[in-house]
Amino acid sequence: MIGINKNKKYINKIGTLFLFLLLSVQAFSQASISWEIPFVKISYSLSNGFSISANAGIPTPIGKFSVEYTQSLYDKRKSSEIVYVDRITIQKQDLLVVFRNRNKNSEQDMIYKIKDGANLDATTDGKTNIIVREGIIIVDITSVENCDVVFNSKENGNQQNINTFPNKEKIIKFINDYYKYLKNNQFQEASNLFAYRLKRFHSTYNISRESVIEKIKQYDNTFGVYNKKFNVHWESLELTNIGNKYVSISYTLDYFIERSNKNKPSTFLIEMNIELNNNYQIISIYENILNKK
Repeated sequence: MIGINKNKKYINKIGTLFLFLLLSVQAFSQASISWEIPFVKISYSLSNGFSISANAGIPTPIGKFSVEYTQSLYDKRKSSEIVYVDRITIQKQDLLVVFRNRNKNSEQDMIYKIKDGANLDATTDGKTNIIVREGIIIVDITSVENCDVVFNSKENGNQQNINTFPNKEKIIKFINDYYKYLKNNQFQEASNLFAYRLKRFHSTYNISRESVIEKIKQYDNTFGVYNKKFNVHWESLELTNIGNKYVSISYTLDYFIERSNKNKPSTFLIEMNIELNNNYQIISIYENILNKK
C-alpha cells in the first residue's frame, strides 16, 4: 500500500483528530463501499452517498465523468507533469481514485484526487475488481453489495504487503522472467510459470502444462524463427483482481523475430491477456495482434 510519510511523534498527536465530511452525490448503485488508509477513510452507500474522515491526504471529490474521459485523462498524465480536471490541478505525485459503475445507460466514473498519494497502492477483499494504472486506481462497484478497499504504505508496509495478492512488483518480475525464458529457450524454467492445467494457451483450450511446453519447444521450428525480442509497454500494464484468487493482466508489447522466410511479417504489436492464480502461475494466456509488418 502506498504510504503517507508521517513521523511517529506527529501521528500520535493527531491520531484522534479526524475531519468528517459528508458529500451529497447521486448514488451509482446499491453497492456499499469503503476504504481505509492510516487516518483516511472514504465510505459510499446508496442512502448516504460519500463520506470522508481523514487527517492527512484528504481526498478531494472532482466529479462524475465518462469512461472515455478517464481514458483521455490517463493519456494526458503519461505525457504531462500537470493536468487539470474541472480546474483542479493534478500533479504527478497525486493519486486519482475512480469509482466506476457500469450499470448506467452510459458508463460513469466518480473521480477523487488524493494529494501526494502517488505512493498509495490498493488491495480489496475480493468482492470487487481493481484496475491499477500509473497514477490512477479504478474501483469497479458495478456488481458488489459491499466492499472494502484498503490502501497500504509501501514505505512503511513493504514487509507486510510483500505477500499481498496480487503484488505488482512480483507480476512485473514474472513477465520479465517469462520473456527471458522464451527468448533463451529455457523450457524447464518456463514450465514453472504454468499451472498444472490451463484453461487456455493461445488458440488451444483445456491443455496440460506438459503440452504447453511441447508447443513452446516446437515454436521456432514451426515458424522458422532463429531469434526473438520482446519489448513490453509497461505504461499499458493493467491488473484486475478476481476474488483474491486470480489476477487478470493485460498489456501491449512489441515482438520482433528473425525468421528464415523474409517475406513473412517479423515485427508485431501485440495485446497480451494473461490470467494468473494466486501462486503466480499462468492459467490462461492469449494475444491479439494489433499490427504486423
